[in-house]
Amino acid sequence: MLDFDIELKGFSKTTLRWQKTLAQRAAIAQEELNKFGEAAVQKLAGEAYPAQLPNQKYVRTFLLRNRFQWKARPLQKAGRILLSNTAPRRRFAIGKKSQARIHQGRWWTMQDKVVGYTPALHRALLAAYMERLTNG
Repeated sequence: MLDFDIELKGFSKTTLRWQKTLAQRAAIAQEELNKFGEAAVQKLAGEAYPAQLPNQKYVRTFLLRNRFQWKARPLQKAGRILLSNTAPRRRFAIGKKSQARIHQGRWWTMQDKVVGYTPALHRALLAAYMERLTNG
């Protein structure tokens, strides 16, 4: 019979980091949500307006661009973020279901943009967790 020993070095340190990271996961998630909210609002505000229509009489105020906001809502096990726009008539320009026919196909919708931003949030959360595991 062949006997041998295997010694795992650093295992207790890794276990401790893992437990610490699990205990801090809500705080880590909240921190990343705050960063995401700020970045998403900046991206939404920076989105290009479509070109004006020929013979368009409406004078743009760019109020829509300046009314994006975010609010983080902490939950016990994970965070939640609310992205919104407070401009009047916003739903006719960037609402998914309420977008006016004249804007469809020309204007982006807020929902489509935010859904496009979420993979970056997932990557940032994973990177933050891995950073805490690796560096404590």
